[in-house]
Amino acid sequence: MKKLGIFLMSVLAMGFVACDEYDEAIPQANEQKPIVEVKGLEVTAAEAMANPIDLNNASGPIELIKTVKTPVLNENNSITYDVQIASDENFTKMKQYQLTDGAIDSYDLDAAFRQLYGKTPNQKPLYFRFIPYLTDGESRVLFEKDVYLLASKNDVKPVDMGIVVESAYYVVTDTWFGDGWEESLVPFTHSGADRYDDPIFKTTVQFEPEIDPETGEEKFEPKTLQIIGEESLAKAKTDAGNEFSYVWGPAGEGETGDLAFGEKAGVINIAEAGMYSITIDMLNKTYSIQKVNPTMYMIGQHTNWDWAQAVELVPGYDNTKTEGKYWCIAYVGAGATNGFKFNTAAEWNGTEFGYAGATLVSHVAGVNFVDDGGNIAVDKAGWYLFGVEKKEGAAGFEYIVNIFTPDVYVYGNTNGGGWGDDPNWKFSVPADASGEFVSPALAAKGELRLCVHPLTSAGNEWIGEWWQSEFLFFNARSLIVVKVVTKIALMLKQVRRFI
Repeated sequence: MKKLGIFLMSVLAMGFVACDEYDEAIPQANEQKPIVEVKGLEVTAAEAMANPIDLNNASGPIELIKTVKTPVLNENNSITYDVQIASDENFTKMKQYQLTDGAIDSYDLDAAFRQLYGKTPNQKPLYFRFIPYLTDGESRVLFEKDVYLLASKNDVKPVDMGIVVESAYYVVTDTWFGDGWEESLVPFTHSGADRYDDPIFKTTVQFEPEIDPETGEEKFEPKTLQIIGEESLAKAKTDAGNEFSYVWGPAGEGETGDLAFGEKAGVINIAEAGMYSITIDMLNKTYSIQKVNPTMYMIGQHTNWDWAQAVELVPGYDNTKTEGKYWCIAYVGAGATNGFKFNTAAEWNGTEFGYAGATLVSHVAGVNFVDDGGNIAVDKAGWYLFGVEKKEGAAGFEYIVNIFTPDVYVYGNTNGGGWGDDPNWKFSVPADASGEFVSPALAAKGELRLCVHPLTSAGNEWIGEWWQSEFLFFNARSLIVVKVVTKIALMLKQVRRFI
């Protein structure tokens, strides 16, 4: 070690150049590196660095760097190298390995890839740079501090581990695979990133009880769910009778756990009606399911600023706990002192939002929003349909408050079988807060279907199709079947969601 130190000091005295001059820029394409010289030490990239490296076709050592020339060394001295491997050119996350004769074992290179990129089978770029050492037996010292050689980028394909994440996934809500089972598929959403980098898929499934048309009583038949991938779905369609061979399901029981495939796949049991959020990790093959209760409340002068009187908004058809659309119809006064706010809970908990906490959009001609000391207000009193959108943003939740005309329609047999937004079947809007919405005279007896159908200023459907904003009455389910031809009067605060 003493001889090594003396030799190193003599080498440094020759004036080796610092890192700033010899740390090369990272090229953006694979290419054969030229010879790099550092005061007597000359190196170049090995042949393997000129092309993408496929670790499926490699075993043993892979040469990365060649020594072309060394300075005069003592008998027991040699030049060795460490390689730093990273997933970005700044080397913020990296692995470091000592090379043997300028080569790295293919197993170590694959391990570095896995630690940097995870389980993806896809070819990815790796960034390399080399650190020279002066070696004397087992003793090593830096050839020169902060010197990095042959900084470069090279594509590497890892060893195929047989892990597959399909392009998309669906919930199979009818696991008997009878005629029309494909119609029951509910798609999962995905971020759009490389699915091996982000293997998380999410969806929500809504299960409503069936209602006896004679008694108005609710009943719910338990459901079972499984999961199928896009590519597996294509195979299942052509392999009738063996559809179960292509699905995923719980390996055990519970709301969370591991997923199993094919014949080993269990089912997710749904015992009661409601909305369920399902999350799957298709890289680690896990799932979670939970029942969610998305809520939104409106409070203001019209409710005496009393949370006990707050209006609970109706959740949209495909709401989740974190995102969705909500609506209500309410009468509000005009201008200052008639403001209102919204919150996801019926309480003052710091998450309520008003004029400055939301994007405000009016879809009613001549009606504008007003800042009422931080509360939201409108410049014309009246009945309105308020629609609130809740979205997850980079800095937290974002809200959009829309205002629409309060259009309520009669659908179905009672209007002669009409299923469109016919103005002849729209409820009249009361002139003041104490009035009632009244339907046109019903054309026939039979099933009563009511809905709101808000449209944007551009005429686009804000919620969706009419059945996605359908409702019935609290404590009056016998009105589902109308036995006499008459008008229906209602206060919109007294309805509940049906579909």
